[in-house]
Amino acid sequence: MRIKICGVTTPEDACLAAELGADAVGLNFYPQSVRHVTEEVARQILRALPPFTEPVGLFVNVPLTQACQQLTRLGGVCLLQWHGDAYEVEDVRPFRLIPAFPVRDAAGLIAVDRYLALCGECGLLPAAVLLDAHAPGQYGGTGRTAPWHLLAEYRPPVPVILAAG
Repeated sequence: MRIKICGVTTPEDACLAAELGADAVGLNFYPQSVRHVTEEVARQILRALPPFTEPVGLFVNVPLTQACQQLTRLGGVCLLQWHGDAYEVEDVRPFRLIPAFPVRDAAGLIAVDRYLALCGECGLLPAAVLLDAHAPGQYGGTGRTAPWHLLAEYRPPVPVILAAG
């Protein structure tokens, strides 16, 4: 098991998360979030992170090409966590993509399967999928509990990252 603390907003908090055992920290680039960071703050966090703590760039409803351009400018981030309303199939190399899906019911998992099938047809499977609780109009970080009973036996062709509650 690996642990990611998302929404880190200061170098001190990033270092504390790493010290307490976090394997990864999320840098939230969604301007509407209270945990949003600018590129300059993200650079400060990246400079402070200890070795072996993986930074993850989080984006919401930003075209993948634009998210990749921002991460290229930033440097030091290889994982791109993407939340949104329309899922793109795009070659994001050299970054590794983690699309996030809100799951309310079995239909949510069907949507994940459809997206992964499309990605597989194009030879562009993501590095993993993040499964989160569904909260209308929100993109993660809600603290709501996902329907664990639906996720217990779910086995997509890529690793699963569990969020929510």
